[in-house]
Amino acid sequence: MMQSGGSPEGGQQEVVIDRHGRHSLWPQGRALPAGWTRAGFAGSRAACLDHIGQVWRDQRPLAPTEAGHDPR
Repeated sequence: MMQSGGSPEGGQQEVVIDRHGRHSLWPQGRALPAGWTRAGFAGSRAACLDHIGQVWRDQRPLAPTEAGHDPR
């Protein structure tokens, strides 16, 4: 999802997160695709990548129960 939506390389980005706990960048101010929410951090591409590196330590997707799904 990184750099999706045709954002210019130098444009402001925001960190987004999906229901599986995966983080990505999205052009700031654009509507989010289904299943993604704003993580509350925005800035340059480099700043967003630094933020993701600090908060997303375990890059494995969340287990179904951690993601809010009931496997039953």
